[in-house]
Amino acid sequence: MSAHSQVALPPDYPHQCHLTHLETFIALSGGKQTFILEAKYELETKKDTYGRPLVPESEDFVLDPPKNLAWVVPAPDNSRRSEIETDSLMKDLFNLTHPSTKEKYKLRTGRPRGITRFGGSIFGDSVGGEMDGIEWNEFQPTVSIVDDVIQYLKEKGLVMPEGSLLEDYAQRGWGFWVGVQEDPPIAGLLGPLAIEFESEGATFPLRFQSQAGEFTLSVYLLSDTILDHRSISQWDLRGINAWENLHREAWFRGYTAASDMVLPETLSSNFAELTQNQPLDQISFYAWEGKDYNGYGRTTEKFKQDLQILAK
Repeated sequence: MSAHSQVALPPDYPHQCHLTHLETFIALSGGKQTFILEAKYELETKKDTYGRPLVPESEDFVLDPPKNLAWVVPAPDNSRRSEIETDSLMKDLFNLTHPSTKEKYKLRTGRPRGITRFGGSIFGDSVGGEMDGIEWNEFQPTVSIVDDVIQYLKEKGLVMPEGSLLEDYAQRGWGFWVGVQEDPPIAGLLGPLAIEFESEGATFPLRFQSQAGEFTLSVYLLSDTILDHRSISQWDLRGINAWENLHREAWFRGYTAASDMVLPETLSSNFAELTQNQPLDQISFYAWEGKDYNGYGRTTEKFKQDLQILAK
């Protein structure tokens, strides 16, 4: 077994799982955080520090997927499943913050959109084969939580990667959500996981996620208070350029009022539910991206703590 992320694989599986993109949507309202996380993964051969296969691939080489895998996500104490509708949520957020050239410059002609969420062409499938829903199981904090998670994975025929931070999060009183995916394709989506818990600020277990190999991170944040996001740069997260160009308020302040956005009906419904129907002019929206974490010349040594953004 080999995996350089928090994905558990069968012990005899010779390849590794690489989480290439992580997307999270965080909504803060009334002292509660709704946390939605989705990831794109790829199964690949083991590679060295420079990204070269450790075992040369022959012309007849075939990389077969495992029979199952599991994605382990830490969560604060007393987290619970959220009932928010997530079918098109991440796609709608990407389209909102990555407007087409035609929309950005108000052109009458031009292709409406040429790039998908994961950098693929609109003319091809950039994710992978169809997947059945992932089966999530919750593990609340106990003195035996690490052993409980390991035993559950063992029953599913899976083991965690070496160097996992399970013990670290367990000692801080966190729980875990374990999602098992049966018959995964070579590449696909994991999640979304949608949970909620009490929190006065935005919390994201970035330290755990940063073990995902080279990856890109997108963070969308909705809040009923103005947040102190000045420290966001220490994680190399930057405001999404196209979004900031469209919304001068976002360019100057780092956020825009939700009432100033043209929202599709699905997002409008989600925003209303997540903020208990508060007026949208009292809701702030943030959007950041970080690219090529763990890439050549870059490390995630700075991820010694989780991403936290508190109210001003």
